[in-house]
Amino acid sequence: MSGPRPLHRRLLDRIEMGAARLVQAISLALPGEAWAQSAGAVIGPLWPGLVKRVADNLALVRPGASRAEARALAAGVCGQFARAAVEYLNLERIAADPDRVIVEDAAPLLEALQAGRGVVLVTAHFGSWEAVRLAVRRATAEAGEGRDCALVRRAFNNPRFDAWSQTMIAHAGVPVLHKGREGTRALLRHVARKGVALILVDQRQTGSPLIPFLGREAETALAAAELALRFDCALIPARGLRLEDGRFSVRFETEIPRSDAETMMAEVNARIGAWVEAWPEQWFWLHRRWKTRPRGARIRAARGKVD
Repeated sequence: MSGPRPLHRRLLDRIEMGAARLVQAISLALPGEAWAQSAGAVIGPLWPGLVKRVADNLALVRPGASRAEARALAAGVCGQFARAAVEYLNLERIAADPDRVIVEDAAPLLEALQAGRGVVLVTAHFGSWEAVRLAVRRATAEAGEGRDCALVRRAFNNPRFDAWSQTMIAHAGVPVLHKGREGTRALLRHVARKGVALILVDQRQTGSPLIPFLGREAETALAAAELALRFDCALIPARGLRLEDGRFSVRFETEIPRSDAETMMAEVNARIGAWVEAWPEQWFWLHRRWKTRPRGARIRAARGKVD
């Protein structure tokens, strides 16, 4: 158990909270979130190393991409990131507006629930994943199911901000769970009771199997597929596309066929990869999704020397 936070850290926590509340007050006074996207697209690429991170990732999957393409993509990603951050501050307002979320197709979700099965939704840091949870609430309410969608997330380092953010995130659905032992146990109980849960699966988890993503091997966690297999849940990719007019278009795709966890996650990666190919600026290219030289390449190289 960690000890008390140092005084300087507690002071910084208060300053961060004050800044967050100021930004929220400004955002609530302005119409929509488009201003944040415009600001992010201009300011974000000025951050040291940010364009290089996007360029490095882009080069791994599109070797012929130019520096100008990387800079343009970085501007688009920064704009989307800034908009997503402000959307969180405005999530209560967004949740209360029935016109903000368009549900394209909820049939796979509703069919699984009507069959008495739980649902594990898989998505990425793409568009608005909170729009997916709002779409679950809306689609199930219209079908007479009335379900919320659970979310597991990493706790913020600032405990004040984390507690505050928890209340905002809950506007899109509950329970909101922290990653860790207790959060995992709560997630298992929720899914075992035939609940709906959303898991973001596009970040690299060191030591996980190497599965292709955008044509290149990437360490991919199997937890979502293993959870679906363990509790006989439907594993359904769901994407929340951010539209130019500020609305969100949510689609629940066809269920991933049951097989083994690696095969299922390979299909999940392929589905998410198709979204990124179609709308590249809506995916957060800032993550270190791939290693420069994947573990598999090193292993094969070592075997080649031995053989």
